[in-house]
Amino acid sequence: MRDVAKAAGVSVATVSYVINNNEKESIPEDTRIKVINAIEHLGYVPNLTARALTRKKSGLIGVFIMSSDLEHAPWRLQNYSQFISELVKMLYDHSYHVIIEYLGDSKKDLNIIRERALDAVFLVDINAEEVYDTASMFKVPIIIVDNFIEDTIFHKVLIDYKSAIDEGIKILQCHNPYIIVDSENSKSIIERLYDENNCFKDNIYVVRHLDSFYKFLKDKKQSKFIIFNEFLAVLAKEHIDTENAVAICISGNDYLLEAYKNKIYFNNKRKAKVSVDIILDYINKRYHENKFTFIEPGKR
Repeated sequence: MRDVAKAAGVSVATVSYVINNNEKESIPEDTRIKVINAIEHLGYVPNLTARALTRKKSGLIGVFIMSSDLEHAPWRLQNYSQFISELVKMLYDHSYHVIIEYLGDSKKDLNIIRERALDAVFLVDINAEEVYDTASMFKVPIIIVDNFIEDTIFHKVLIDYKSAIDEGIKILQCHNPYIIVDSENSKSIIERLYDENNCFKDNIYVVRHLDSFYKFLKDKKQSKFIIFNEFLAVLAKEHIDTENAVAICISGNDYLLEAYKNKIYFNNKRKAKVSVDIILDYINKRYHENKFTFIEPGKR
């Protein structure tokens, strides 16, 4: 750190403030840039162990994603790739490193991760039972992404399914379109949001196997559809009239939706930013009274 301070022409304390993003100290922007340039020039890497000792934090955040059904729905691996990429970049900007773990049927890897003393955890697209099993292993702030659990212990960040569906209904001018999703979590969220409207429960189709999905589309070919997930929309386009469908872009791969005139978008960068802001609040003991944060859709 002394070498960085000498190269930047500043004090060691100033280098420390910049590295640790100390908000209590007002560092001029040109000074901060000098320090960053010196760090890059010298190839300086702050010692995470030393930083953890001074902060009483590890500087590590876990991101756990459900993976047990990827064999039957391989496209789901791509669902969160953009969101997690943005999450990692934003957390790194706040001097956090990320451990990503795909959860299957075994929890043995989590026992190893637990020894790393994480500062916080994201649980992404994990069903309720797994949420409680996993959460019981970590006594740190936990943010649940894309699951509707009515438990005030956890803060939830979800895409606003209801706004997207309501907008899709307006576009299609149809009150009971079929809603196609790729997970039981998504189905459960929609059912809870439309708790008093039983027709939605009957019209939600979860894609579990491609053969049955194609048969469903063939049988309902004259119907109207709201399709969550670009990959499912691509699979469906040869089997339906895309004029009678709305494709919901949730994974950031909107270039796949050229066949669809009707599209609704969710911004993964905004979703990541909101998620990071919330988890940093909880790490710093700034707790939220409202435990649900919905990411609204947009248009292009």
